[in-house]
Amino acid sequence: MNDRDALARFLLRAKQQSYAADDPSRLHSLEDGGLEVRHAEAEFSYRDRWYGGARFTGQELAWRGGRLVWSMNFYGVTEAAAPARFFHFHKRALREPPQGFPVRGPALLRDGDLTYVNDWSGSLEAFWGAERVFEGERQLFRLGYHGGLLDSA
Repeated sequence: MNDRDALARFLLRAKQQSYAADDPSRLHSLEDGGLEVRHAEAEFSYRDRWYGGARFTGQELAWRGGRLVWSMNFYGVTEAAAPARFFHFHKRALREPPQGFPVRGPALLRDGDLTYVNDWSGSLEAFWGAERVFEGERQLFRLGYHGGLLDSA
């Protein structure tokens, strides 16, 4: 297994076991008002940190052997009228990323009248994209993201 595959496998597990796990006990409040979830395995560690409420921003970071190797930044908006079931549906989508691109959810996921759509370009090395969630025709959520591998000192 090469380094990219090892990172991709780790990111998949880290994301499934952190925010997307839908487990409030994993959340840590930060002194500066943010929230964070963490995951670590062997030589890898991961942090997902975000700020705000209905309008939010954040960053996901991954280290290998103590060196920062990957990052993703995001900004999103959740409509005030979003039903409680939206949050569980969105986290489910995040637990089901496409093969080889464990960054956000699948290209498309439907459950009843809820639809998750993720459009992206690039690969784990360098990417940008946008995800949206709809209830019928009404957009409940949108998020833009970008990131990729980092040069480590």
